[in-house]
Order: sequence, then C-alpha cells, then structure tokens
Amino acid sequence: MNLIPTAGYQRDFSRLPRQVQQRVIKALELLSTNPRHPSLHFKKIKGRETFREIRVTQSYRIVLEQVSGEDFYLRTVGTHDVLKKP
Repeated sequence: MNLIPTAGYQRDFSRLPRQVQQRVIKALELLSTNPRHPSLHFKKIKGRETFREIRVTQSYRIVLEQVSGEDFYLRTVGTHDVLKKP
C-alpha cells in the first residue's frame, strides 16, 4: 500500500497534539502492514466512492482517497468531524 500525504494532511497532522501524532503514525504503519486489522476499522465513507477512513482513536480519524490500486492519498486527519468534509 502506497500512502501519499497531501499538503492538507500535513497541515492537519502538524496541528495535532504530540500524543495523537504518535497514534497516527502507529495507525499508518499498521495500515501499511495489515489493512484488515480490526482496530483500524478501514472502510468506505458513505456517499464517497473513492474515499476511505481509518480509526486512530475513538475520536480521531484519517481520511484517505484511493487513486489507483494500492495508491492512497492521505487527505486529512482530525476529530470525527473530518468525515463531514473529506
């Protein structure tokens, strides 16, 4: 799986608390090695054909956009509200 961070993702990531940033890094490492791991809850976003989400914590999510096969843009990261505007 190829994860390509966008400028928006990098901006959002830099604004997260350090502890959440560490959890994001761990979630992305897990996603790269085992996308089906149950703790990630990797799934499509309803109504957005190419967009997916993974769970970082109970409150934080990462939004990805599948651009081809195994290539995903990291679109944004933040609280659960990021799912409203991926």
